Amino acid sequence: MDSGFTLGLDPRAMFLVNAISLIVFSGAFFSAWIKEKKNTYWLYWIAANMAFGLSFVLFAVIDLNSVRQFVVPNCLLVLGLGFRWQALQVFYGRDMSFRASFKVSYFPVLLVAVLFLFKNSAGTGVVYGGVNVVIAVQLMLIIHVLLTEKREDLPSRWGLVVAYALIWGSTVARVIQGWWPGDDVTSLLPRDLLLEIHLLLATVHIIASGAFALSLAYERGASDLRQLALRDPLTGLHNRRAFEEFIARATPLYLGERFAVATFDIDHFKRINDQFGHALGDAALQRFALVLLKILRQTDFVSRMGGEEFVVVLPKTSLAEAHMIVERVRSAVEKDGVRHREAIVRFTVSAGVHGARTGTMEMSEIVKRADANLYAAKIGGRNRVEVSSS
Repeated sequence: MDSGFTLGLDPRAMFLVNAISLIVFSGAFFSAWIKEKKNTYWLYWIAANMAFGLSFVLFAVIDLNSVRQFVVPNCLLVLGLGFRWQALQVFYGRDMSFRASFKVSYFPVLLVAVLFLFKNSAGTGVVYGGVNVVIAVQLMLIIHVLLTEKREDLPSRWGLVVAYALIWGSTVARVIQGWWPGDDVTSLLPRDLLLEIHLLLATVHIIASGAFALSLAYERGASDLRQLALRDPLTGLHNRRAFEEFIARATPLYLGERFAVATFDIDHFKRINDQFGHALGDAALQRFALVLLKILRQTDFVSRMGGEEFVVVLPKTSLAEAHMIVERVRSAVEKDGVRHREAIVRFTVSAGVHGARTGTMEMSEIVKRADANLYAAKIGGRNRVEVSSS
């Protein structure tokens, strides 16, 4: 069914313009991949754009009266959406098993091909609506990936959600057009107002999705650089700057609750460096960091302040609980060691713990009291834990 009312746009020209836009963005994605080839999600974005671009070119030149000529461009369209889904899966480090990829990327291609096989018996409207149902489902799966991502708060994903939601809404309208009772759809590409609106939204989608995909990667890169600036390069723990930012946030967050600060120091660290070399000293620091990460909880904040000094914040923790945790760390280090040639070099740590209630005193003062306890532990013979509370 072709409506007499249109915007006066040439669908064939719009298909070609959109194909060119896809190729241009493919070039941008390729440049991004060249800079960092480990980011293989760009290859999926490129593959998706190539599939879309070829599909649009074919839509621009096919004979609208030939059913066979509609099969390939529609299959390429759903294949491109499958590649887009795979790109996001790789970007977010999600399931990329063959089973998952087949269900979202390749099974829809087979489904669309089968729909065309039954065109004569099912009718044009059923096939037209069915193809758009497949596309709408794929778009929903892409939107689902973006909406359910909780690990990274990258603002550009919301731009992608809007871009996909717009084209999803237009696709649903095409499903209704094909399956609405009484509508006589006689073409698999109805030349009407809805097609022109769909192509206009496709243009917006191509530009927006391409721009936001690049922006998403940029935001992650900026986030990664920020994280590197907040990490100690030797141990991978938070550094002094990260600790200062954390306590600024944590004070109002845990207001009124019990918590503890523990400071650690590797005993006789200078002697270790002088006797065995700085390489073994570094290995000792790394080994101690691993012990901390193994024993401490996910809610605890651990940082290397510099040299052999480490500070841990234990939120929502009583002094007794903090003492027990820190003692476990001390004991584990005592039993551990670092391999040096054919021998194991063992070392110990001293620790000071101060328990307090958030908001009762400045965090810097609490850290000073934990440091004072650490000093007392060293004076008292090292390889021990001293505690206090306020």
